[in-house]
Amino acid sequence: MVLALCLSVSAVSHAESAGPSESVAPAEYAYRTDVTESRWYGGPIILTDVGALALTLAWFGTGANENYLPLILAGVVPAYLLGGPIVHLANGRQDTALSSFGLRAGLPIAGALLGYGLDRVAFERRCNAGEQSNEGADCNEFAGLYGGLVGFGLGIVVASVIDISVLAYDHPNKSTKVSWTFTPLIDPKRNATGMSLQGIW
Repeated sequence: MVLALCLSVSAVSHAESAGPSESVAPAEYAYRTDVTESRWYGGPIILTDVGALALTLAWFGTGANENYLPLILAGVVPAYLLGGPIVHLANGRQDTALSSFGLRAGLPIAGALLGYGLDRVAFERRCNAGEQSNEGADCNEFAGLYGGLVGFGLGIVVASVIDISVLAYDHPNKSTKVSWTFTPLIDPKRNATGMSLQGIW
């Protein structure tokens, strides 16, 4: 893009001259500035996560048959844990790949622990209340397991959403040269001076 601007300022000159307009050599000043352009590449990550989800649903479709569990895990776990990081690496973002892996591994575990703890506390309260009221204690050895499973699932979903919607945005710094040219103008015949300003970026 080129922008040209000419400014003129009248001045009184005591020198009499009939010569043509004169101008001095233009003075050029150049500097570089960073331009940031966002780029989203989360499409392949969506495909890997949807693939992992499809395998999981297919397993539940078989009635959660334990005979198929090792095969399902062999496909679901790598697709979920490594799909996002591999896509980040393919786009030249090593640090983001590590963040993606940590997020996908850490959030489900944190969600499971939090869900288990909250569910366990709720079960214990119901158990104690049942014993004190002689209405039968609402207690079992699997207290907290349901909450842990829910927290684990929510952790997976949240990690996937963050990876796709936040980490999959690339913000490269592209440097572009911007130059400005200042040209002082002198017209002794009209007793006028001016300045020409031209910018290129």
